[in-house]
Amino acid sequence: MTGAGIKRIILRDIKLAEIPIPPLPEQQRIVALLDEAFAGLASAKANAERNLQNARALFESHLQSVFSQRGEGWVETTLGEIGKVCMCKRIFKEETTANGDIPFYKIGTFGKEPDAFIPIHIFNKYRTSHPFPKKGAVLVSASGTIGRRVRYDGEPAYFQDSNIVWIDNDEAHVLNNYLYHFYGACAWNSTSGATISRLYNDNLRRISIRFPSSLHEQRWIVSRLDELAEETQRLTRLYERKLAALEELKKSLLHQAFNGEL
Repeated sequence: MTGAGIKRIILRDIKLAEIPIPPLPEQQRIVALLDEAFAGLASAKANAERNLQNARALFESHLQSVFSQRGEGWVETTLGEIGKVCMCKRIFKEETTANGDIPFYKIGTFGKEPDAFIPIHIFNKYRTSHPFPKKGAVLVSASGTIGRRVRYDGEPAYFQDSNIVWIDNDEAHVLNNYLYHFYGACAWNSTSGATISRLYNDNLRRISIRFPSSLHEQRWIVSRLDELAEETQRLTRLYERKLAALEELKKSLLHQAFNGEL
């Protein structure tokens, strides 16, 4: 391919490309085998995709049923009543490096691998003089894909201000693990802008939440949801591996077909 900006293939090069062409009867045999194989692969792929969707839908349906309850001993309030919405102090681009002491998670790397770092002296200064999540706090993305969440594990790390927020919850009334699962089911009151969606602090504060007043019952709910989430993730990995294997099989068949090996 050529071109400094958009890569393109020149027609002259296409015309010069050599194509091995077997006799017509062999072409017909290859086409018949590929048609039959691809029909089977398409059916298997559709089944795997449907099973993958069903596994996720089952978990999401169960989440909705849990957090829509209004049973005896349940409390209904807003996230703003549970705790203050917090965010880390702003980190400027010139304070970051490609390698360094403390991972700095931006909205694009939140829940993934970091691509920026800050010096340890800035980390120590800002985490003691400005809001910083406690171990176990549930961090939430407030920009772009709203509601992605991560349990803060207490390891040294810093998070992009306003784009990643958390409720400063003391767990006196609601467990952080309960909040984590609730965030997976709640309707985010986000605002859609011209280019990107945003969850403002006031939107987050107004979100309604229901929970049992008994922390013991909350722990029981969390344990059941953890088990179901783990099983859903196991099935997801299984079906994703099946889909990848089917795609590799298709490529292998094509390779064999056009190298006279089918």
